[in-house]
Amino acid sequence: YWKYIMHDSFRLDPAVWGGFMDGCPERALDTHIYQAWMDPSSRETFYEDACNTKSIIAAMEEAFGPVVVGEWSLATDNCAMWLNGFNDNLPGFPRLPCKYIPCAEPYMGYDQPGTPVDPGKPAQGPFGTGMSGPIFGLCPVGRDWLVESARDSGKDWMRAPPTAPIGKDASDEVMTNLALKKINSFSGYGHGFYFWNFRTDVDEPHWSYMAALKKGWIPNGNLNDEAITNACQKEDNGLYKCVAKRDQLASNIRSGIDYVIKVDGLTINGTVVNTTFVANMTGKALYDLADQAYDEYWTKHRVEGVTCDFGGTGTLMEVNFTAANENGEGNST
Repeated sequence: YWKYIMHDSFRLDPAVWGGFMDGCPERALDTHIYQAWMDPSSRETFYEDACNTKSIIAAMEEAFGPVVVGEWSLATDNCAMWLNGFNDNLPGFPRLPCKYIPCAEPYMGYDQPGTPVDPGKPAQGPFGTGMSGPIFGLCPVGRDWLVESARDSGKDWMRAPPTAPIGKDASDEVMTNLALKKINSFSGYGHGFYFWNFRTDVDEPHWSYMAALKKGWIPNGNLNDEAITNACQKEDNGLYKCVAKRDQLASNIRSGIDYVIKVDGLTINGTVVNTTFVANMTGKALYDLADQAYDEYWTKHRVEGVTCDFGGTGTLMEVNFTAANENGEGNST
């Protein structure tokens, strides 16, 4: 039994906690692992991030001791109503427009102030520094994931409406895959994990264990099921590449390459690349160089928890990825 369970203050880092309270066997570390505050990205980026967690947890277990994932969810956006406070939100959130569904009946009864939600009224104050709440009887929930149709994985989801058109909704597939990968990381390397929350007022399976279980996103069964134990096979075997997004500003791409040069240095075909050389690059050559720089850096440091982000200019791409494009044809990369 543990007498002390401490939160990691969102610093799941062996350099911070390694050796702390050595000699005290009755303590454990609580960490909350969410993707809801990440920038919008491809499903592969969220998959890789989920699978990468096992390396970080394993390192913490070795450096500190027992680690418990005290909170996790399936949210990949910040849309859930009041996630950042009652009628409030963090600056810059949500990153993309949210999906809206009819608000639920008041679970505490109709004698509560402001109930039922009035479908004839816009958002009602008071507000904090941001906004999140019912609008004309509708409440915000997590966005849908769309069936992919282009090489630049994830862009369809970012520019599409938050509610998927009929026949284009891939949310069940993406959320099921993500749940399996998260459970793969949490169950095999730490000392337990707890989904947040057990249930929600609004029908929001990204944050409701019962709703996610009902939809089949979270498996109901043995943690040794092959669907869980093999969930991170592609990620663990390095079947993804970190590449530069082609729609990003050249100046930001250069900044990403400069970062790699500053931290690790960069050599291409035996030639040492410096920032002066990069500053004069443009067009396809610049983005191709970024592909190599980003992937080398990410491959080297991914076990440390590094993501393929580079200030929002990088994204993960599955090797030999094939998807149907908008004309129904196949694209391979």
